Amino acid sequence: MVGIMLLMAIPGYILIKTKAIKPDSISAFSKVLMFVCQPALTIYSFNKADFTKELGINLLIFFGIITAVQLIFIGFFYLIFRKKMEDINYRITTIATTLSNC
Repeated sequence: MVGIMLLMAIPGYILIKTKAIKPDSISAFSKVLMFVCQPALTIYSFNKADFTKELGINLLIFFGIITAVQLIFIGFFYLIFRKKMEDINYRITTIATTLSNC
């Protein structure tokens, strides 16, 4: 599935660089990759996994730990920017610093 996504991305890149298609058309490639291929890859990956009770417990533990870590980081950045929280940019920055890779 990753190979299929790569096979779709590379031609789009080449077509734009060689000006064979307009830059506006590349959004169609991006939408197919994002809304069709990525969900299909996720579903495929979940279907390949062997789910056990131990895995379920580990997932719950991981979810609890990562939720706590993210809340700690949001609190930390809130303390840094607390004097400027009236400005929406600082509120967005507080959340974006923690959830930037999610």
